[in-house]
Amino acid sequence: MQADVFIGHPTDNEADAFVLVHLSGANFLLNFDDEKFRTVQADEFIRLHWGVVFFKSVDKGTWVMPLPSQNLNEFRIPSGDHLVTVQF
Repeated sequence: MQADVFIGHPTDNEADAFVLVHLSGANFLLNFDDEKFRTVQADEFIRLHWGVVFFKSVDKGTWVMPLPSQNLNEFRIPSGDHLVTVQF
């Protein structure tokens, strides 16, 4: 499934890289610095033509480790009875 992906440096430290993955019915925020992810509720952000605006700090929330990757540049996220694999 193709996803909308938004990459940004929304903190004061430009070394922090986050990616918002928007799928129909699910949103995930990936943190490349800590190699963790968290689910994001639709009311936490708004999608605009040029990007995304978050209403609260992106580094807040419950971050969890993804499943071990099987390929380079990959996040494997358990989501209910599905496995979401994000590859770059």
